[in-house]
Amino acid sequence: MLRTLFRGGFIGGLVAFLWTAFSWSALSWHQAGLHALPDEAAAQAFLREAAPRSGIYLLPNPHRHGDALTADSLTARLDRQLAASRTGPVAFLAVRAEGQDLAHPAWFLNTLLIHLVGATLLTLLVLPLRHLPFWRRWLTVELAVLAGAWLTLLPAWNWWHAGPAWTLTLLADLLVGWGIAGLVIAWASGPVRRFAPSTP
Repeated sequence: MLRTLFRGGFIGGLVAFLWTAFSWSALSWHQAGLHALPDEAAAQAFLREAAPRSGIYLLPNPHRHGDALTADSLTARLDRQLAASRTGPVAFLAVRAEGQDLAHPAWFLNTLLIHLVGATLLTLLVLPLRHLPFWRRWLTVELAVLAGAWLTLLPAWNWWHAGPAWTLTLLADLLVGWGIAGLVIAWASGPVRRFAPSTP
């Protein structure tokens, strides 16, 4: 079992990581859903003042930590949020106030670790199906990835306005990358062949 987990988790995760590196660096399809602000320097200056701490920001946001509100004041705040949401703009911001060195090895190592753990979990999922044909084990991997992507990407599209181009690109990226890695996982989780000693 450990050998199977190593082959499926390590080799499969490495294949998925290499696909991710190729997809984001050599292909341009992720740019389809990313828009550029007309004045990025002004936007960064605004965020330094308006979002001094790293984290997730919601605009408009009726829930503020530390506020002690009565039922009436909370209702009034929710009404103001609904009105502000209707007029717009609305925003869901992930802010890293301290900046980010995209060339730092830690980001790539973290991504590799994420893929290795993901491939190991998918190998564990497929292990009980090792008696099934190769293509059914591979299809199980793809369906698991599709279900996970569907349940995470679609809510972001529905509530946080990720956009169809961005959402479909990420979905396709996951299905292609893990489709390739799934071939390794399906191979690694195959039936164990025991060779009987030859008889004279």
